[in-house]
Amino acid sequence: MYRKKYVAFMAIVLFLFSFNLSNTEAKSTSSLEPLHLFQDFFNKEDLAVTEWQVMAREQIISTEALSPKAFIYNLYPNANIKKETSEHSVKYFVEYVHKNKKVSEQISVVQEKNNKGSIQLFYLIKGEEFGLWEEKFIKENIFRAISQYFTKNPSFFTCMEAQVDDIIKSNFVTEKFTQFTNMHTLKMLNEDNFTTVSGFIPNLQVERIPISDTEDMNVQLAVRHAAETGTTITIGTPILTVEY
Repeated sequence: MYRKKYVAFMAIVLFLFSFNLSNTEAKSTSSLEPLHLFQDFFNKEDLAVTEWQVMAREQIISTEALSPKAFIYNLYPNANIKKETSEHSVKYFVEYVHKNKKVSEQISVVQEKNNKGSIQLFYLIKGEEFGLWEEKFIKENIFRAISQYFTKNPSFFTCMEAQVDDIIKSNFVTEKFTQFTNMHTLKMLNEDNFTTVSGFIPNLQVERIPISDTEDMNVQLAVRHAAETGTTITIGTPILTVEY
């Protein structure tokens, strides 16, 4: 009887472990889907990708004060941990650069100075070229990051950029991207030499971000013009900012 119960218990444990492993692997694979979409669009318009990013984020909340420094030292006790401070937050991070492949990784912990009971954990991976090696590298390292760093399923955000020497009108880029993805434009901001569009792509399986009481966005498009560099086109879910 005892042996049967033990065998049944181990079967449940193995099933749960296998399920969690499969779910984590699915997460790491699905994080690439927006990059594939953005790359397909750039390829169609004959635009060369100059940078891509994938970021995982999780907020950790406690009833007691949390130390971002202690948190990251627990993850990397022997690493070269760097610190950055701003008016509102403090950030501890570790960065690894794979120079031969032009890819870098960063794990960081950010805390707002006026909220000691909360920290945000980030894993950022970025590169200049996007091909089969980069896909494999992202999958393996996102899988590792979810398994080792995060306490639950993190939110994923992706971003890709292309650049061309010529000046391309932002309306032309927006129209082409809308036709390619069936994006519904929700908001548009036009400034001198810079345009941003917030939209919603029905079949894009990423986290939605509320922008009003009735509307959610899941994609952003930015077009920037500069006399020295031409036109830079950035697409993200949403566009990632440098503060992380």
